[in-house]
Amino acid sequence: MLYAPCRLSMVKVMIKAKAWKENDLEGKWEFERKIDGVRMLRDDAGRPVSRNLKPLFNLDGVDSAITDAEIFTGAWETTVTAVKKQTGEPPVKEEWVYSLYPEVDKRLKLGVVTNPTAATINKMLETQVALGDEGLILRSVEDPSKWLKVKTKYTADVRITGLQAGGGKYVGVLGAFMTNYGNVGTGLTDAQRAEYNNPALIGSLIEVEYMELTNGGKFRHPRFVRFRTDKDEESFQ
Repeated sequence: MLYAPCRLSMVKVMIKAKAWKENDLEGKWEFERKIDGVRMLRDDAGRPVSRNLKPLFNLDGVDSAITDAEIFTGAWETTVTAVKKQTGEPPVKEEWVYSLYPEVDKRLKLGVVTNPTAATINKMLETQVALGDEGLILRSVEDPSKWLKVKTKYTADVRITGLQAGGGKYVGVLGAFMTNYGNVGTGLTDAQRAEYNNPALIGSLIEVEYMELTNGGKFRHPRFVRFRTDKDEESFQ
């Protein structure tokens, strides 16, 4: 099946959560689990698409009223396989679909907190990460368009600008991905270094975990996490 060029449905335009700045918050906030899945939106024809408007597959069983959801099988890798392959994969199970709009799946909800302090947020974050979640999503009850994401470390989706050749025991394979924010070599397995030593990957987006950005805008202690085939623009989270 071929998909014609499309745009997001006007029924629901995706809200992007901003990074929490480790400050106390005022007002009422809905605390929710942040799971490591694939975001499902719908195009103007109602078809499931990713954040970069690429088609997602095996989602015919998802209620058509759900226009924004997180698909999560329990692990990122198996989730991507479940929705990216056009043929050969079974339909996505109902329990893998976590609605975000028009209703938030009750499995994601953790409760409403009034004037949450940074200490309260960090304690809840620690609890949820220990249970296997990626972090938290905080939604303002007073302003439903205001979402914050809370994670233990910062991540960024950045474009590969080049490949640095490996040295020492990595001669002949990839040493590090080059980006505009510094080289990223930590986090790669030996098998990945061999597989990713491919100039065709230049221009692809990768997710990088890091401690902080230097004053010069470079990563401190970056670590490769994965390729982001579900996105097509750089972003810092």
